[in-house]
Amino acid sequence: MEYKDEKGNKLYGFSQENLERTNKEIRKTNQLLRVLIIFMILFVIMAIGFGTWLDAKDIFTRLIG
Repeated sequence: MEYKDEKGNKLYGFSQENLERTNKEIRKTNQLLRVLIIFMILFVIMAIGFGTWLDAKDIFTRLIG
């Protein structure tokens, strides 16, 4: 397929509308990936905190017992 831009140059394969739609989907995917990365970082922080809490609890149990 051939399309022409504003200057009359030939564009092959993609219309501006298709490119804009594709860019919109890419932006949405990038945003979802950012959210996923933030959730993974929070999960790692919580896992480290929980492990530290379990370690501290075990030390207190040994001190009391």
